[in-house]
Amino acid sequence: MIEDGLKDLDKTLEINPEYDDAMSYENLLIRERAYLADTKEEYEQQAKIADAWLDKAMATKKSKEERRSSSRAAASSPNRQSKDLQNRCFPYTLAAGAPSAPAASVCVL
Repeated sequence: MIEDGLKDLDKTLEINPEYDDAMSYENLLIRERAYLADTKEEYEQQAKIADAWLDKAMATKKSKEERRSSSRAAASSPNRQSKDLQNRCFPYTLAAGAPSAPAASVCVL
């Protein structure tokens, strides 16, 4: 059962190499396999592999969060906002025959 789960997680990571939850589950299943080891050496070897998966999962999660933070910061920068507003504002004039009014812009937020 553990081996089947590990095979499925390996397939998942082939599809999405940055799927940190799958990496965390790899860690847990390998750790379970370590508990079933016959020797202390085998246990320690499996525990090292599990630790490596945990480290990789944490590094991937951190990297993804840093990318999210930087993209949020770029999206909320003043220059970006003013350009976005410029792209969403349209000149508006009253229909022919309506009382005259100053020209205005309509902005869609």
